[in-house]
Amino acid sequence: MILDLFAELSPAPVVISGAIESLVFDKKRMVDLMRHDYLEAADAADHLAQSRGVPFRTAYRWLGEAVRVSEERKISLAEAINEVLTREKDTRPLDESEIKLLSTPEALVARRTSNGGPSPDAVKEQLTLLNAKMGTARLRVRKYRSSVEKGRSLLAAAMKKHS
Repeated sequence: MILDLFAELSPAPVVISGAIESLVFDKKRMVDLMRHDYLEAADAADHLAQSRGVPFRTAYRWLGEAVRVSEERKISLAEAINEVLTREKDTRPLDESEIKLLSTPEALVARRTSNGGPSPDAVKEQLTLLNAKMGTARLRVRKYRSSVEKGRSLLAAAMKKHS
């Protein structure tokens, strides 16, 4: 039964790698969907809390108001955030670099540098670790494959002897 499992699963890596290699990403559509669904709102709240020195709950409240304004007036989230921030005492609106940061998916992802995060640098680090683990795993698989083949041979010989 275990031997059948090895035979059954052996094509899986080829199938998965083929599926991954054939993926096509429509970046323009992804950006459009991000802008319409406020996917950047949590990042914006996080940015506002850090850059304006306010508690996250305050930034989150501002963002809730900004989303409402954005939907009602059909304006970008960044414009709506600036409208909300303009009403707040002692709070400056977003500058051009902040607007770019909050409206560019690449910039939003690049900020996520925590261990296991999706930033390009974090992903490169993860890939390096995974490649090292894969090398170790490949050695183990070769060892186990050799053991399985020896076991098959011994089993076949025993079955032949007793038949």
